[in-house]
Amino acid sequence: MLALLQKGQSAGAGDREQCSDRTEPEWTAKCAAFSYAFFADPNECWKFVFCVLGTPNSYTCPTGQVWSQQHGACMTGNRETCEVFDITNICRGQPDGLQPHPESCTQFVRCTDGVASAESCPTGEVFTGQQCVVGNTNTCEPESDVCRGVAGNDLRPHPNECHLFVFCSPQTGPTVLICPPNEIFRPDIRFCVPGDRATCEYSGVETACVGRPPGVVPHPTSCQLYLSCNGGVSTVMSCPAGSIFNPQTGSCAIGDAETCLVTEGLCTGQPDGLVLEHPFYCSMYLLCQGGQAVILDCPPGEILRVESQFCVPGDIASLYNNICVNQPTGPIPNPATCTCLPGNTVTCELIDGVCANQPDQTVVEHPNICSHFIWCMGGGAQVMPCPDREILRPDAQFCVPGDASSCTFDPVDRTIYRVSTQSCVAGNGDTCEFLDDFCVGRPDAVLPHPEGCALFLMCTSGVTTALQCPEGEILHPEHLVCVAGNAEDCSLSPITTEPPIISVCEGRPDGNYTHPLLCYLFIRCTAGVTEIMTCPPNHIFLGALRDCAPGDQSTCIPF
Repeated sequence: MLALLQKGQSAGAGDREQCSDRTEPEWTAKCAAFSYAFFADPNECWKFVFCVLGTPNSYTCPTGQVWSQQHGACMTGNRETCEVFDITNICRGQPDGLQPHPESCTQFVRCTDGVASAESCPTGEVFTGQQCVVGNTNTCEPESDVCRGVAGNDLRPHPNECHLFVFCSPQTGPTVLICPPNEIFRPDIRFCVPGDRATCEYSGVETACVGRPPGVVPHPTSCQLYLSCNGGVSTVMSCPAGSIFNPQTGSCAIGDAETCLVTEGLCTGQPDGLVLEHPFYCSMYLLCQGGQAVILDCPPGEILRVESQFCVPGDIASLYNNICVNQPTGPIPNPATCTCLPGNTVTCELIDGVCANQPDQTVVEHPNICSHFIWCMGGGAQVMPCPDREILRPDAQFCVPGDASSCTFDPVDRTIYRVSTQSCVAGNGDTCEFLDDFCVGRPDAVLPHPEGCALFLMCTSGVTTALQCPEGEILHPEHLVCVAGNAEDCSLSPITTEPPIISVCEGRPDGNYTHPLLCYLFIRCTAGVTEIMTCPPNHIFLGALRDCAPGDQSTCIPF
């Protein structure tokens, strides 16, 4: 509620000066003569006394309001002057345009040549000061993220009014729509069903068909059942085994009764083993088998990573903040379709189009998490983590040792100071030889650093970047990849016997590590267990990325 006058605006006549006597009366004696009466408090204009059968009852007006004896009600006004606000004066001295309404956030005032006219926002929207947007009509808070994460047209529940729902479209943005009379929106099936708009409770079987024309409607509690309405009387009908009621078609279809998802046709023509995301729940996924979709659960505490087609650790609870406020008991879909897309986790701005027209294997800096990067493949964007205790160095498109909380690189003696440019550049700290022009005219490649085997130079389009191998690794002199070794004497870890490979994961955190001999192999550590993995054809393992990337398996040079 907008309660106070804006500076420069005038108000209607107040009530304070109408009371010449500011002495606090003896209210019991004053109320004795009245069955029902209202009296203004003589000292505080936002208080009043209501006499009921001779008994006084003191009340305080809501914040931003004063008591008007003339209207017998609390009115929007100025508590300092005790003046009641007059909407007709809001546009005096104001330019043409829109002004907030003093009493309702679902309304606004349009000023035209100093004349005020009150107008209403579309149903389910609130005025923010410039325009009407989807919002909570009780708290007046705009809901700018109601359609966040929606890739195509979809429906979402309104923030607080259960008979409304929001149509989300990438082309037109959010639009509030209204359910038919005596119906409320049921989020889990994305459809309006019989219900009480005041309590947001679904109608019971006995009353669901009252006043409705002949036809079928969803059952209030079960997707396997539906109601046949005839003459206002409800008849419970059941779908065949393995099917649920599809409110979009008014008929039964193959689907999952637990999540109310129609699965019919989702896996038609798809290969066995294909994983599809569940449109309602991130902790579930669909597995195609024999042309049919089977709904499976991720392990506890994990959610589906769509682009990788497997479940990964994730916080399911954080995806449902406040989603059940003002909603009836029961399952409802995630407002962001449970689809994780590349984006800025601070501003919630999606960046899934950042890889459009980019060549495959392009590395793009993540907008706000330096310990992650965006990997472009086929025009799509995938968010990938750097190895533990490393952050992305965007100019080199490599992860390097650094602090993820401050996004600062770990100090390494791999650069020297150039006075002429007043900056640190690639160089030899022992001889003070500058290396920043070392890559000019050279093809893109990895080259040894003259100062130490734990360092290396990365040539990219003629630009030289000095980098460091992960801790405990050095640059292999022949294969030019980081492998396990001793940085003090540049000796490689032994690889002649099986035990060093098999036990290399003992005490190491889970992740991928460089194979000490062959660049098209890598070591995967899981809970201390060692697995020798092979990169796809025409790929080699890059220690800086902790992953396979296009490269020549005979020369170990990245493409």
